[in-house]
Amino acid sequence: MNRTALALALWAGLGLSPPALATTEPATPQAPDAGLAFSLAPLYSFGGARHGFGGQVGVGMSPMLWAGEGSTGTLELGLLLGYGHESYGRSNRFLGEGNVEGATHRIEALLLAGPGLQLAALPRAHTSLQLFGGWVHAFMHAQLDNELQDVSGAYDVSTGRVTTGLALTHRIGLTERVGLDLQLRAPFPTAPAAISSYVFVSVGLSIAPGPT
Repeated sequence: MNRTALALALWAGLGLSPPALATTEPATPQAPDAGLAFSLAPLYSFGGARHGFGGQVGVGMSPMLWAGEGSTGTLELGLLLGYGHESYGRSNRFLGEGNVEGATHRIEALLLAGPGLQLAALPRAHTSLQLFGGWVHAFMHAQLDNELQDVSGAYDVSTGRVTTGLALTHRIGLTERVGLDLQLRAPFPTAPAAISSYVFVSVGLSIAPGPT
């Protein structure tokens, strides 16, 4: 006879009702609030030999798709605004006797949508994969001097392109409302122009909506 059965027999022999046995309910991830969340992050971008630094701000919402015993699914919707600064000084080593000064300033406006997943075993972690589409605009200002090629002058170019791609975001909850966001963005399925061919990496903070 095991200990549980023995205890029940003793209670019954004394004419007492046995105590209720404690049960453990399966853990269910807490459904995220569907209100607006905000994010802010420094930004690093690279495309071949080109590198840039900047920042991005975002606003988004996460309506719930399902809530199960082991996971919660969300639809991640967002708007992202970004700025990048690419200095030409790092390109001088490729010019031989030439010298270039100036920079490219990039501005992006993106809409994002895709599924998100939160597991009961990792209640502070949330991962999403989103498609994004929007517009990227580049303002290029440079002064080029190359005595060997007899080239000298300044140029200013402004150009914009539609851009599409994938964004992978992993959020780690630091508090109930504040999270650490790690994001990787890359062009998909193609990058028809150099200004839309960059890969972006950011690590920043997000603030989730509070209880209503």
